[in-house]
Amino acid sequence: MRLLNATTFKLEEFFDENFPQYAILSHRWQADEVSLQDIQKGTAKEKAGFVKVKLICEEAVRRKLQYVWVDTCCIDKSSSAELSEAINSMYRWYKNAVFCCVFLFDVQSGSSDSGWTFKKSSWWSRGWTLQELIAPSEVLFFDDSWQLLGTKQTLQDRISDITRVDTRILNGEDPELCSIAQRMAWASNRTTTRTEDLAYCLLGIFGVNMPLLYGEGDRAFIRLQEEIMKHSDDHSLFAWSFIGDGYRGLLAQSPSEFRSCHNVVVAEEKTNRIPYSITNMGLSIEFQMKQWAMDTFMVTLDCETRNALDLQSRCGIFLRYLKEKNQMARVSLNGSALTTLGKDIIGYKSKSIYVRQNVSHVHPESKKKYGFWLRTLPTKITIQTGPRTDEHVLIDVTSRNKWSLEERELEIPIGKRGTAGVLWYESKAGFSVMKLGFDSEFNPVCMLGGPAWGSEARSYFPDKEMVLPDVFKLNSTWFEEGGEDWVISGDRVKGLEAEKFRTKISIHENNDGHEKIWIVDIDQMDNDQFGQGPRHEGIGCDGCWAKASADLSLFYRHG
Repeated sequence: MRLLNATTFKLEEFFDENFPQYAILSHRWQADEVSLQDIQKGTAKEKAGFVKVKLICEEAVRRKLQYVWVDTCCIDKSSSAELSEAINSMYRWYKNAVFCCVFLFDVQSGSSDSGWTFKKSSWWSRGWTLQELIAPSEVLFFDDSWQLLGTKQTLQDRISDITRVDTRILNGEDPELCSIAQRMAWASNRTTTRTEDLAYCLLGIFGVNMPLLYGEGDRAFIRLQEEIMKHSDDHSLFAWSFIGDGYRGLLAQSPSEFRSCHNVVVAEEKTNRIPYSITNMGLSIEFQMKQWAMDTFMVTLDCETRNALDLQSRCGIFLRYLKEKNQMARVSLNGSALTTLGKDIIGYKSKSIYVRQNVSHVHPESKKKYGFWLRTLPTKITIQTGPRTDEHVLIDVTSRNKWSLEERELEIPIGKRGTAGVLWYESKAGFSVMKLGFDSEFNPVCMLGGPAWGSEARSYFPDKEMVLPDVFKLNSTWFEEGGEDWVISGDRVKGLEAEKFRTKISIHENNDGHEKIWIVDIDQMDNDQFGQGPRHEGIGCDGCWAKASADLSLFYRHG
């Protein structure tokens, strides 16, 4: 560490932390600053920047200190190795200083609006000055004439209002007591001349070190977050927000995306105790999550927002499946990328996934509706059970959305899961149903017949005084409990193709470039045991309305 002798203006070097007490300068860089080479050549006094060097040296001498540290002339910036070491050590250097002098060149001495100009000083908007405010135990603020305006303690309320840094931290408490999101929020409105410095200026705030690679651009901020993850399991690192419909990773692109995170704190009760790590398939992590919209999960984070009444709500984000198995990306839903949940997370289940960070090249698919379009809708199905053949007539449709015979769409509302709708059929022997829905992995699932057959199904109708069996409700238990004889599962990418009970079920996605929905075709097979003959024998569907028209009134029997 090099220090400038406050009386001789000579540089002296100290090793192994055996350095004397010193004062340190914080300032905005301007033109014509004093460099290390200027000090060595003896030409420092010719530079305009020498004025503030001289002023802090005089302040140090007044306070009986012999040495000062000034970033412009105590670092050899021609050496990349030395610059990297200095930046990784700088927070510690500011922390170890006896006091720090902040020179606000744009706050005029004796100005009647000095309070306003103090707030508007450019010093508050720079990235590097954040650690220079927080690290030293004593900070002195001077105007353009080197008149003392106050200290970090005497001005703490005004400083906290300007920076949103809690007064506890300004009074010396460890920044580690604040969540990662809160510390990122402190930097969210700050800028640096070089893009990489938005990350490098925060190394000390988060207590991490990493090599400096000028030229890497935004990648520096990603590397900073990856370093933070090696030492912390604080989920508030993921509690940033963004605008747009594209795919994103779990790590933010800049501190500005944490702008609304000043009140985000670590959750008192954590649900995730599994370590996470960077892999070549993305960030490997386990979350508590549940179905929310098509291919999209609501994910609960182990962090909370705290309001003025000290009430807390758990933070949630949205992750969407990519085509690859167990690989996901972050998305916004209905314009929201970060939401709050109740403290209870009933219905959320642990799931291990990979979240891709580099997804800028992946173009999001067209918006998907969480549901089905029944392109072919049979009004009659012939079902053979043993030696007996029954003709089942469609009499009603139960769905989560408002059912329309013209639209024929079954949709699941955002935040719900499971069954999209039930098609009700009646025969002389009783009733049967066909159900459509999605399992917990968004695979399309169809139930054809099953436990719904038989006279007990008559309890569906209001004129029967019987309890409605669970199988008729819009629940999801039939996915697992319906039995392999009746429940047919598809694939969230490939769809579903199956034949059961002389009925062909086809479910696949449309690819017309518009809003996507799963298309369902339900066709009755012929009754010939050899599989020959017309496909639509004994069936009326929306492709054969001449046969079906006589039965349309049955759709309206129950509203």
